[in-house]
Amino acid sequence: MELENISLEKLWELFPITFTDYNEDFKDIYLEEEKIIISLLDNYITRISHIGSTSIQNIKTKPIVDILIEIDFDNKDIISSIRKRLIISVCFLIPLMYIAMYHMLYEWFG
Repeated sequence: MELENISLEKLWELFPITFTDYNEDFKDIYLEEEKIIISLLDNYITRISHIGSTSIQNIKTKPIVDILIEIDFDNKDIISSIRKRLIISVCFLIPLMYIAMYHMLYEWFG
């Protein structure tokens, strides 16, 4: 079954948007991700921030931790190096994403 042929109701069933109460774990998740990002891009980062609803206490939120990474794009050497890293990452991650999506849809639709 093609994804574009699925009804809106079925899409909401398959990919629900859920809200949850604030959880202290959101901060810990951010800090863990921050460590990984810094280990990969330390010399290039101007600032890294936990943003979005999971960074605000006492509100309902989608349980997705958003991270903003600021980079100095005036430095041409940094841009060239980051571009190479991003190309390598995208070439690696996109096929993995498609494989995961295929397996997920196969389980749902047989």
